[in-house]
Amino acid sequence: LTSKQHHMISLNKLYFNKSIFISLLAGITLSLFSCQTEDEPDDNDNNDQNNDVIIEALSDGNFENWTTQVEGEVSFEVPESGWWTSLNMLATVGSPLTMTKSEDAHSGNYAVQLETVAWGDQLTIPGIIASGYFDTNQPIAENLMLGRPYSGTPTMLTGYYKYFSAEQDTLVIYTSLTKFNTETNQRDTIAEANFTSDQTVDTYTKFELFYDYYITDQQPDTINVLFLTSISGQEFLGHVGSRMLIDDIEIVSAND
Repeated sequence: LTSKQHHMISLNKLYFNKSIFISLLAGITLSLFSCQTEDEPDDNDNNDQNNDVIIEALSDGNFENWTTQVEGEVSFEVPESGWWTSLNMLATVGSPLTMTKSEDAHSGNYAVQLETVAWGDQLTIPGIIASGYFDTNQPIAENLMLGRPYSGTPTMLTGYYKYFSAEQDTLVIYTSLTKFNTETNQRDTIAEANFTSDQTVDTYTKFELFYDYYITDQQPDTINVLFLTSISGQEFLGHVGSRMLIDDIEIVSAND
């Protein structure tokens, strides 16, 4: 091959990788950045419980159980339940990993670590973990399925996090409850909540995201939970080195 042909192959590969990344990230962040509410975390790190609440741990919400996922010549560790997904599938086209297992845990042995990383000289990829999965029967860049079945009406999502902000980068924690509307053939947002912060937090701190309900006469059928290291990651403006650790994610519901 001539040097020009090599250059064209490199450009085509970059365009292909970038197209996949844009498609995946757009799917993850579609509803995230339309959420206007912001909830402050609760710094009171106590676990007092009473008869007025029901605490429900999300599947793999303590990130204790991991397994190795093999995709062709690439392998990486993922939470064992398959309830969570990340951008690590991009490793199959040369991307570095953005989600890894960490021994720096709030409780137990492990937590999940997300990190914003550089992919070559052209792309910056935020660390993301979200409820969902990749459907291998769908075309690449269209196979990210977000959300998990859920029919409760919780009051809040809680958990513990650390965040190391590079150049005042901003983390996002987002959750929503939705239901498929058979009349409109679209999803209705029943409730949602989010939290953003650009502050470095070097000790595990509890967050509490209270759901803001928009529809109160219907039960959701799906829950979305998402953690993101860089709020501007979808515009490739995240700062390399921003890092978040997450552990002990739970749903809190009122005991009616």
